[in-house]
Amino acid sequence: MSLMAGLEGWEKEDLAGKVIPSVGICLVDKEKSVRDQGFKAIEMFVRKCEQLTQNMVRSPLSLFRR
Repeated sequence: MSLMAGLEGWEKEDLAGKVIPSVGICLVDKEKSVRDQGFKAIEMFVRKCEQLTQNMVRSPLSLFRR
C-alpha cells in the first residue's frame, strides 16, 4: 500500500481523522489479501499515532476527569 510507504509524512491529525478511517473499509473486503494488508496498515498507523501523541501535554480540562 502506498499509504504505508509514506507513513513518515503524515501528521497525527491526518492519520487519525483521514487515513485510518479510509483504510477501514479494507478490513471487510472480499479478498483475504486486501483484508490482511488493511489490518497491517491499520496496526502501523495506530502505532504511529501512539508514538506521535505520547508526549502530548495534558490539557487543563483533563485534570478534572477521572
